[in-house]
Amino acid sequence: MNKFFLLFVLFTSISLAQVWQGAYYNNDPIKLSIRDKYGDQQYKAIFHVTDTETNQTYIKEVIVKADNWGTAYFPNDFNTTGILSRKYFEWECQVKGKKILYGSFYYLNFELNFSE
Repeated sequence: MNKFFLLFVLFTSISLAQVWQGAYYNNDPIKLSIRDKYGDQQYKAIFHVTDTETNQTYIKEVIVKADNWGTAYFPNDFNTTGILSRKYFEWECQVKGKKILYGSFYYLNFELNFSE
């Protein structure tokens, strides 16, 4: 009986292990993504993007289902006001209050103008 219980606890712990994957694409807009590779439950991912000059932080919450990718596009999905200038930003993604991913990027704010 004790051996069965020990094995059950061991396998239960292994099945709950989280393996996080992250992706970052330096396009316009910037694509930030997270995934719990073996996840079987929905979770909330909170992306924080901070302007390193002003210390202003922009936040986007994403509900991610099981092992799907949760993605936020900067600046489109964030509550930014006006046109952002070319700046350096730091970002992180938190799940259940724990920092899972982080990084930085330089936002170029591409604009195309055509003359006639």
